[in-house]
Formats: sequence, structure tokens, C-alpha cells
Amino acid sequence: MQLSFSKEIPKTESIANLLNTSSVIDNVSAQSFGENNIILRFSNIDEETHQKIITLLKENYNENFTEEKFNSIGPNIGDELKRKTVLAVILAIIAIILYIAWAFRQVSKPVSSWVYGLIANVALLHNIIITIGAFSMMGELYNMQVNAPFIAAILTVLGYSVNDTIVIFDRIRENLKKH
Repeated sequence: MQLSFSKEIPKTESIANLLNTSSVIDNVSAQSFGENNIILRFSNIDEETHQKIITLLKENYNENFTEEKFNSIGPNIGDELKRKTVLAVILAIIAIILYIAWAFRQVSKPVSSWVYGLIANVALLHNIIITIGAFSMMGELYNMQVNAPFIAAILTVLGYSVNDTIVIFDRIRENLKKH
């Protein structure tokens, strides 16, 4: 839920505390956005609870705000997104293994070409885990959120990781031919 305040913007902690201590909803997080906007995040709610939240906020903040946006993503959408994401990741891993195995098919000694593909995925997993871990810590400390630019950044890290791994494997292949 995005709220736009016309006068003085209240502290995000006070809004979160107000809603968390009320009997309407719990586990609310508030984040300031722009000069006079606040974004509230909470679990999936029905329209009745939504209206109770608006009423509670109007009672405590003298109606000096407007609700700019309200989005609710239910568990069905989340489950479908999770299923499609897992499928896409599995297909990408298989594609990377097959591509690297094909690209390095002439290098059979002392390491099989399939091993190169598996090692590339381990390196990729390492880079992604470090990136997501760093972002998770920033999310906890600075209340950052996963959104489209974050997904684009992860895909960029993924692309560079595979590219760098292929370059390194190519150097290994050249050195194996020399020695």
C-alpha cells in the first residue's frame, strides 16, 4: 500500500507500531518513498481489513494522506511464480551444462567436458549466493526490497559469471594443449 501525505510525513516507525499494536493486522513494515510517500507491506489481506487499515490511519493522522496504490499478491500467484522460477532455473542449468560440454568436447584429458559444465554451475551458484546474501543483509539493515532492477542485476551477474567461467576454461584448455 502506498500512501502520499499532503502535510508533514509521519515517521515510518510510528505507522508500523500503530498498525502492529492494533488488532487489525500485524507484521507491518513501513518504508519512506520519495519526499512525502510511505509504502506499507504486510501479508495478503481482504477488502474489509484494507478498509479497517485506512480508517485507523485516518483517525490517527487527521486524513492528511491519500492512498496512491494498493496491490495484493495472493498465495496462488506466488506459488505459480515460484514453480515457474524453479523450472526456468533447472532448464538454464541444463542448458549451461550442455553448452559448455559441447564447447569443450575436444578437451577430454585430464578432465571430461561434462565436468567443465558442472564446475561452471558451481561457480555460478557461488557468485549468485554471494550477491543475494549481500543484498539480503542490505535488505535487513536498510529495508531494501526485491524488485525488477534487482532481478536484472542478478541476471547480469549470472551472464558475466558464465562468460568469465568460459574465458577461464578456454585458458585452461590452451594450457592443457601446451603441456
